[in-house]
Amino acid sequence: MLTEEQFNEIREHLQEAQNPVFFYDSDADGLSSFVLLAKWLGKGYGVVIKDFRDMWEHYLNKAEQLGADCIFCLDLPYLNKEFVDAVNEKNLKLVSIDHHDTEKLKGLEFEYNTFHESGKNESVAELCYEVTQQKKDMWIAVVGCVADVKMPSFFEEFAKENPEWIDCEYETAFDVRYKCRLGKLIDVFNFGLKDTTTNVVRLQKFLIKAQFPSEVLEENPKTKTFLDKYDFLNKIIKKLVVKAEKKIDIEKKLLFFTYGGTTGVSQHLSDRLMYRNPGITIVLGYNSGGEKIKFSLRGNPVNVREVVLKAIEGLEGAGGGGHKFSSGAQICMSDLDLFRERVENLV
Repeated sequence: MLTEEQFNEIREHLQEAQNPVFFYDSDADGLSSFVLLAKWLGKGYGVVIKDFRDMWEHYLNKAEQLGADCIFCLDLPYLNKEFVDAVNEKNLKLVSIDHHDTEKLKGLEFEYNTFHESGKNESVAELCYEVTQQKKDMWIAVVGCVADVKMPSFFEEFAKENPEWIDCEYETAFDVRYKCRLGKLIDVFNFGLKDTTTNVVRLQKFLIKAQFPSEVLEENPKTKTFLDKYDFLNKIIKKLVVKAEKKIDIEKKLLFFTYGGTTGVSQHLSDRLMYRNPGITIVLGYNSGGEKIKFSLRGNPVNVREVVLKAIEGLEGAGGGGHKFSSGAQICMSDLDLFRERVENLV
């Protein structure tokens, strides 16, 4: 966890910003983190980051177009030196709030990474909730934390006060996500980010105004776009689960599965498969028809972060990283067979 002094510094950065732009990771932890800070601050523009490694210049131009005087990076594991240097050259303040095991970047003056501080990786939503300390928004923080497979320090308080959302027996965050009613709320957050930019902005604005979690699942004109997206992607994921589980190699304790289509759902699909198949290392690849394929990996006890970093060594244009048991990678399609061979050997 960060120190109270660091939380105070973050509050000062937020309050000093006249026109903050928030870059956040494309999952419920990132979205919840942005919503918590924007609700507390009363201003700020959110930009969901879907491919930062190859498109950082695009996102930096976006921040400039929005007139940003400060860029807040929330839950982004792929910040690079080129981006930091470019931001500094433009005399923009850059504040990173993160929890990934990443190298410290020279020039990134305002970095608040709980992993660097304590070796732990509390969800960024929990860190942002500690910044804002608005109990009325606890439900948003819980959504982000549980989506990131973390049980925040205030979870039991939330569960006691909101039994209608924690309506299952649980031991882990995975249990809550896949057995309790809260799980649907998490999926609505996650799947809503898979929509068009216009609809993502609508979702952001809706959540910033929402006072209660029940508002999110109420069917009305304001919720139609993201509830329709939830229904659409939920059906796709259920079908992919059936196909993927047929590829499980019990002897190797490995599931290596690739798929295509117009929408990638690997992160959410891999989480669900990991919960359904404990002890199996999950490696899911999604190709939208381009020259590269993106992978989502899950493993326990296998350290998939180490697997990723070793498997992409020497592969041109490849990148990857993340957490010990939850990581991602991107490689060229031409290296797919070699990547698979390396992964199988490493696992």
